[in-house]
Amino acid sequence: MEDLVTGKFPLDHEFILEAAEEKEALLSPVYTFFAFVFTCCSLPFVFSVYFGVNFCRRLWLKHLQRKFPDLEFVKRTSLRTAMDTIRNQGIVTVLLQVKGSCNVALFRQKIQEEILNKRHPNGRLCFPHLTCKLTSRYGRYAWKTTVDFNIENHILVANTTQYKGRSVSEDNIQEFVSDIVSKYLPTDIPPWQITIIPVTSSDEERSYILIRIHHILLSEDNIKLGHLLMLQRTREDEDTEQDWPLLRPDDERDLESIQAVLESATVKPAATVRLYERFCESLTNAWNELVYQYDPLENPCVLKAPTLFNYAILCLISGVYVIKDYCNSGKHAVEAPSIRAIARKELKRRKVNFRLLQKCVYNTINPFNVFLRSISITWYINTSLLIRCPLFFLSLLRDLNGYLQLGGLVLRSLREMAQVLGVVYKIPRVLMDEMMFSILNEHLNQLQTVSLCGRKVVNWSEPVNVSVLKQVQHDTGALPCEILAYALTASVQTYFEKNGYPLPKKVHTTVRFISQEDILKTNKRLSNGILCFDLPLHIPKDDPLYSLNITQYALHNTLIKQSSIYLASSLRLDLNLLTYVLPSVAVRFLLYLLTRHYSVTITQVEGNFNETKRKKLLWGQEIENIIYWRPPQANISLSLTLMCYGEEVRLGTMADAELMPHHLVILKEFPQKINQLASAAALLRQHYSSSLSSLDMSTASDSSLHLDFSE
Repeated sequence: MEDLVTGKFPLDHEFILEAAEEKEALLSPVYTFFAFVFTCCSLPFVFSVYFGVNFCRRLWLKHLQRKFPDLEFVKRTSLRTAMDTIRNQGIVTVLLQVKGSCNVALFRQKIQEEILNKRHPNGRLCFPHLTCKLTSRYGRYAWKTTVDFNIENHILVANTTQYKGRSVSEDNIQEFVSDIVSKYLPTDIPPWQITIIPVTSSDEERSYILIRIHHILLSEDNIKLGHLLMLQRTREDEDTEQDWPLLRPDDERDLESIQAVLESATVKPAATVRLYERFCESLTNAWNELVYQYDPLENPCVLKAPTLFNYAILCLISGVYVIKDYCNSGKHAVEAPSIRAIARKELKRRKVNFRLLQKCVYNTINPFNVFLRSISITWYINTSLLIRCPLFFLSLLRDLNGYLQLGGLVLRSLREMAQVLGVVYKIPRVLMDEMMFSILNEHLNQLQTVSLCGRKVVNWSEPVNVSVLKQVQHDTGALPCEILAYALTASVQTYFEKNGYPLPKKVHTTVRFISQEDILKTNKRLSNGILCFDLPLHIPKDDPLYSLNITQYALHNTLIKQSSIYLASSLRLDLNLLTYVLPSVAVRFLLYLLTRHYSVTITQVEGNFNETKRKKLLWGQEIENIIYWRPPQANISLSLTLMCYGEEVRLGTMADAELMPHHLVILKEFPQKINQLASAAALLRQHYSSSLSSLDMSTASDSSLHLDFSE
């Protein structure tokens, strides 16, 4: 019986994690220690470079602003900004497949009213750069105000009646969409465009909505793709935003998702979050009590006989309100007032002036007041010893359970912080392993050496029903994320073999995990992490179950090694920090070097496998399918997206045009590999069940023979 499972059935997750941990434990702790020490010794140099780079950038930005006063320069430099070129722009793309037709007039009206004309309560536009042209001057992006903005240039209806001699249908829709994506956005209008593609079909009417938007609009204006999708908002969409990017114990998310698997081995600082919330609550209560007692707006009696202590408290309260008002006015006001004007207003409201200071000094050093304060202090001490102290100890005993819970919360928080520090301690070694030694010891494959032209083509695979993944999960115990990782690995392996390229031992990829809500919703909730995953291509083609074993082990081994990278990226401590430390030229050189090594990027857009309800447009049309593409830049030749939506999973590709049409093999093989795995798992499960039945029958016959013999 053991032979039926051992070596064939996918390994148990605990066994995989234990094996990966044993391999991790063999690494020398001395190497980790020296990597950490080297990083700490480099911090003074890093900080000096940081201040120097930022000082030079500010000077250069001031010079450009004086030279081009009609332009609004982008102040922040991101990774995609450093990688942008004229031929290789970072255009994020989303495609919606809609059941029914779309009224372009209603679409334009809603975009104009709810996005372009949307303002803050004080009159400032929420998304001002959607009507501005994007240009560049001496390596810096800048916005130029347009006076002839026309929304008809941004929301178009494609001519689908004549495309290469025939009308656009489901047979050639991928070619039509790819042809649109391969063309650059016009440079004389703001860099975003929505194309509505009506498709003729024999059974029912269907439309496609193609959304393309420059990455700077998503980062600078904080606009979300959900703003442009025009989706109906349900009650579930009104959830509060999640402050911490990791899972909480009470999170009701799909526990079969890849993030749940990843976060099972990372630190989940739930106690720290609860301790922080309790600290904020206590601080708020103490502040409200302080304001109630010493703020003359709440208690005018404070100004009758103030002392220097009261004056200091008034200055503290006024300073806090000045900072608060200045931060709020800077975000929403059309013309933000200066901090001096706000300070003058707050001090005037509380009558904090030189005359009040003189009065406070006089009341403080007045001998009669000193005598009265001495009597008051003496009386307070005596009453505290006789009455207050016993009452305090009684209240302490009454609330002892709460203090014990708080102490336990503090201890758990300290333990979580120690775990976080342990993860931080390992980060330098992991970065050296992944970004230095692996680059020096690698053998280049075809995806790394192909000459890129910069134009992008997009395609997507046939859908895979979620029920197939659930059946494979039931038969093998593998999680859906592991099944998808196997299918992707096997498809890339077939890509090399069918096109006649040398098969590498592994393909280096960067994998980003994002939630479906990050695309569809309009809140600012972000929960993504990054891993550097090597696809193990030397897997047997004729044994899907054993190949699944290898992929499982590789995935969990990566998880054990790179939990620190995943945690850091979830907390937004990723390679974006390079743009603050290094000059843009150095960042571009480093990114071109890294993307030559990691030439494939994978994005998994997670959905709840138990949630099959589809989204709808504002006008009621059901969205049958959604595909999201992150643009490959620098030396990245292939961007893969695993899109989970409704009851289906699809694989989408955005590739450099030089890979066309060879990369279509990956899309064709992806659903086939999952179906082959499902067949193999079902066959093995059948064999296992029949073996159990025969074993039960033989056991029953042996027992009956024993009874006959005893009689």
